[in-house]
Amino acid sequence: MAYAALVTGVIARGKVATLELESARRTKGVLSYGDFEGVSPPSFRVGGASSLAPLQQQEIVHDGQIIALVVADTFEAACDGAERVIAGYASHYDIQFLRGAECR
Repeated sequence: MAYAALVTGVIARGKVATLELESARRTKGVLSYGDFEGVSPPSFRVGGASSLAPLQQQEIVHDGQIIALVVADTFEAACDGAERVIAGYASHYDIQFLRGAECR
């Protein structure tokens, strides 16, 4: 069995300028990881409340948007790997960023 943890953006509008996933890859138990450059488009039709498919664009259009995914052999390892992902942002606003992730 495998478990996944999501990495979400901390800005409401802008784009992901850099995404460092190497620390996540080196986390014990991590099996795989992906971001908007490495995840194939979904085969299902996006609908409902949003027209955005997760992990399909570098542009951030809402707070908490999924920017990466970490898969591991335990939930704890997936969360640990996700917390090690470092994202750099190009924001449309002049703001300060608080770094920190919390796996739920």
